[in-house]
Amino acid sequence: MVLYAGDNDHAPPGFKSPETVAEDFRRFVTLIHSQIPDTWIYFISIKPSPSRWTISPSIQRANELIAAYARTQERVEFIDVSAAMLTEHGSLRRELFLPDDLHLNAEGYALWTSIIRPILLKRFG
Repeated sequence: MVLYAGDNDHAPPGFKSPETVAEDFRRFVTLIHSQIPDTWIYFISIKPSPSRWTISPSIQRANELIAAYARTQERVEFIDVSAAMLTEHGSLRRELFLPDDLHLNAEGYALWTSIIRPILLKRFG
C-alpha cells in the first residue's frame, strides 16, 4: 500500500497540528495491520508547495514525526520526496508545480516516480 496523505490536513479551514497528522497515520497503520498484518505500508512524505510555503514548518514537523514512527514499525516505510523538491539552497523547485502552485505537474510526478519506483521494485521486484 502506498499512501499520500496529510497535505490538506495542514490547510484551513480544518488545520491539524503535526502531532495530530502523525497520530492519524499511526491509527491508520494500526487499523490496516490489525486486518491485514502482512501489508507493507509506504508513506510518501507530505510535499512542500508554493501555495503552502508559509506552513512548511508544520508540514516538515509532521514528516519528521511520521518518519520516526515508521522506523519503529515492521512493514512501514517513509519515502521522502520532499528533499528532492527543494533546491540546494532550500527553496522550492517551482517548475514542478501547476500554475495553482499546489498540485504537481508532469515533471513533479516524474520526479516522485523516480524516487518511489526503485523502493517498490527493491521490495517487490
